[in-house]
Amino acid sequence: MTAASRLLRHARECLDLEVLGGELRLRACALLARQGLESAVAASLRELGVEGCKLAFRTQLACLRHLAPPTLRVRRVSYTWVALSHVTHYHGYEMPPTAEAMENWLTEAEVLVAMLQGAGHAAA
Repeated sequence: MTAASRLLRHARECLDLEVLGGELRLRACALLARQGLESAVAASLRELGVEGCKLAFRTQLACLRHLAPPTLRVRRVSYTWVALSHVTHYHGYEMPPTAEAMENWLTEAEVLVAMLQGAGHAAA
Protein backbone atom coordinates (compact mmCIF):
# COMPACT_ATOMS: atom_id res chain seq x y z
CA MET A 1 0.00 0.00 0.00
CA THR A 2 1.41 3.39 -0.98
CA ALA A 3 1.71 6.37 1.33
CA ALA A 4 -1.06 8.15 -0.59
CA SER A 5 -3.39 5.17 -0.22
CA ARG A 6 -2.66 4.94 3.52
CA LEU A 7 -3.40 8.63 3.98
CA LEU A 8 -6.70 8.31 2.13
CA ARG A 9 -7.62 5.25 4.18
CA HIS A 10 -6.97 7.25 7.35
CA ALA A 11 -9.04 10.13 5.93
CA ARG A 12 -11.92 7.73 5.31
CA GLU A 13 -11.61 6.38 8.87
CA CYS A 14 -11.54 9.93 10.23
CA LEU A 15 -14.67 10.84 8.29
CA ASP A 16 -16.46 7.84 9.74
CA LEU A 17 -15.20 8.51 13.28
CA GLU A 18 -17.92 9.81 15.57
CA VAL A 19 -15.66 10.71 18.51
CA LEU A 20 -14.35 13.97 17.04
CA GLY A 21 -16.60 16.99 16.73
CA GLY A 22 -18.13 17.64 13.33
CA GLU A 23 -16.01 20.54 12.12
CA LEU A 24 -12.76 19.15 13.54
CA ARG A 25 -13.45 15.76 11.99
CA LEU A 26 -14.06 17.30 8.56
CA ARG A 27 -10.92 19.44 8.72
CA ALA A 28 -8.80 16.44 9.76
CA CYS A 29 -10.27 14.39 6.92
CA ALA A 30 -9.56 17.19 4.41
CA LEU A 31 -5.98 17.53 5.63
CA LEU A 32 -5.31 13.79 5.28
CA ALA A 33 -6.95 13.66 1.84
CA ARG A 34 -4.93 16.67 0.66
CA GLN A 35 -1.70 15.07 1.90
CA GLY A 36 -2.66 11.89 0.05
CA LEU A 37 -3.06 13.83 -3.19
CA GLU A 38 0.25 15.59 -2.63
CA SER A 39 1.98 12.27 -2.00
CA ALA A 40 0.52 10.72 -5.14
CA VAL A 41 1.56 13.69 -7.29
CA ALA A 42 5.11 13.55 -5.89
CA ALA A 43 5.29 9.80 -6.56
CA SER A 44 4.02 10.29 -10.12
CA LEU A 45 6.64 12.95 -10.77
CA ARG A 46 9.37 10.67 -9.43
CA GLU A 47 8.22 7.95 -11.83
CA LEU A 48 8.27 10.50 -14.66
CA GLY A 49 11.87 11.42 -13.83
CA VAL A 50 11.39 14.61 -11.78
CA GLU A 51 13.00 14.13 -8.40
CA GLY A 52 15.75 15.35 -6.17
CA CYS A 53 14.30 18.77 -5.45
CA LYS A 54 11.58 20.15 -3.22
CA LEU A 55 9.09 21.98 -5.40
CA ALA A 56 6.06 23.91 -4.22
CA PHE A 57 2.93 21.89 -4.86
CA ARG A 58 1.60 24.29 -7.49
CA THR A 59 4.93 23.91 -9.31
CA GLN A 60 4.60 20.14 -9.08
CA LEU A 61 1.15 20.42 -10.68
CA ALA A 62 2.59 22.55 -13.49
CA CYS A 63 5.31 19.95 -14.11
CA LEU A 64 2.77 17.15 -14.03
CA ARG A 65 0.57 18.99 -16.53
CA HIS A 66 3.43 18.99 -19.04
CA LEU A 67 4.85 15.52 -18.35
CA ALA A 68 1.84 13.34 -17.61
CA PRO A 69 -0.01 11.35 -20.25
CA PRO A 70 -2.91 13.26 -21.81
CA THR A 71 -5.40 10.87 -20.23
CA LEU A 72 -4.55 12.20 -16.75
CA ARG A 73 -6.79 15.10 -15.81
CA VAL A 74 -4.38 17.33 -13.88
CA ARG A 75 -6.96 20.12 -13.62
CA ARG A 76 -9.18 17.78 -11.59
CA VAL A 77 -6.24 17.15 -9.26
CA SER A 78 -5.64 20.89 -8.93
CA TYR A 79 -9.31 21.69 -8.30
CA THR A 80 -9.66 18.98 -5.67
CA TRP A 81 -6.45 20.04 -3.94
CA VAL A 82 -7.65 23.67 -3.77
CA ALA A 83 -11.05 22.59 -2.40
CA LEU A 84 -9.42 20.42 0.27
CA SER A 85 -6.97 23.20 1.14
CA HIS A 86 -9.85 25.62 1.59
CA VAL A 87 -11.52 23.25 4.05
CA THR A 88 -8.36 22.92 6.14
CA HIS A 89 -8.28 26.65 6.90
CA TYR A 90 -10.65 28.24 9.36
CA HIS A 91 -12.86 30.97 7.88
CA GLY A 92 -14.87 32.66 10.61
CA TYR A 93 -17.35 34.12 8.14
CA GLU A 94 -18.14 30.84 6.37
CA MET A 95 -20.01 27.73 7.34
CA PRO A 96 -17.88 24.56 7.52
CA PRO A 97 -18.44 22.03 4.74
CA THR A 98 -21.09 19.40 5.14
CA ALA A 99 -20.22 15.75 5.67
CA GLU A 100 -21.70 15.02 2.23
CA ALA A 101 -19.41 17.57 0.58
CA MET A 102 -16.41 16.12 2.37
CA GLU A 103 -17.47 12.62 1.32
CA ASN A 104 -17.58 13.79 -2.31
CA TRP A 105 -14.13 15.42 -2.12
CA LEU A 106 -12.67 12.35 -0.44
CA THR A 107 -14.13 10.06 -3.10
CA GLU A 108 -12.73 12.35 -5.80
CA ALA A 109 -9.31 12.28 -4.11
CA GLU A 110 -9.42 8.46 -4.03
CA VAL A 111 -10.25 8.35 -7.75
CA LEU A 112 -7.50 10.83 -8.59
CA VAL A 113 -4.87 8.99 -6.54
CA ALA A 114 -5.78 5.78 -8.37
CA MET A 115 -5.45 7.63 -11.70
CA LEU A 116 -2.10 9.13 -10.66
CA GLN A 117 -0.76 5.73 -9.63
CA GLY A 118 -1.93 4.23 -12.91
CA ALA A 119 -0.48 7.09 -14.96
CA GLY A 120 2.93 6.72 -13.38
CA HIS A 121 3.03 3.01 -14.21
CA ALA A 122 1.75 3.61 -17.76
CA ALA A 123 4.45 6.23 -18.44
CA ALA A 124 7.27 4.07 -17.05
